[in-house]
Amino acid sequence: MMYTLTEQVTFIAHFIILGMFLGATYTILNSFLCNTKMRIWLKYIIEIIYWVILTLVFINYMLKISDGYLPVYTFLFYIVGIVIHFIFFQKQLTKDVDYIYTILAKVFTYLKKFFQKLNKIVIIFMLPIEVVKFLKENIKKLIKKVFKGKKNENKENIDNDIIASGNDT
Repeated sequence: MMYTLTEQVTFIAHFIILGMFLGATYTILNSFLCNTKMRIWLKYIIEIIYWVILTLVFINYMLKISDGYLPVYTFLFYIVGIVIHFIFFQKQLTKDVDYIYTILAKVFTYLKKFFQKLNKIVIIFMLPIEVVKFLKENIKKLIKKVFKGKKNENKENIDNDIIASGNDT
């Protein structure tokens, strides 16, 4: 099947852009895997899944835009797109992804603390019987301590009054 020059240039542009997309998604995946703490075997599994999914996406895309015809230069221009990404865009994309990762880490840390505090408040309101019992027991203890001390003071005052009145006679 012969394609016109315009169609071939369109294919070339698509393949270069697709190669740049591959490089960008790999940079994002690599930054994610470097910034997360997980077992090395899990990182390999994630990377294998990534390559399988992207291979399927590339094959479907390539077959749709070229009607099942694979020109010889297809993979060459994929590689050109990947090289363009790694030469011109990788450093800035890595910085941006790391910056977004730090912002998201701060947001998730804040949300985690917020939901932990919210969880404590919800527990207090979800278990009012236990809260009431706790407050009742502690208030009773507090009242007993306060009034027990006053009773002892009153008893000592009464004893002192009796002793003082006995000395008068």
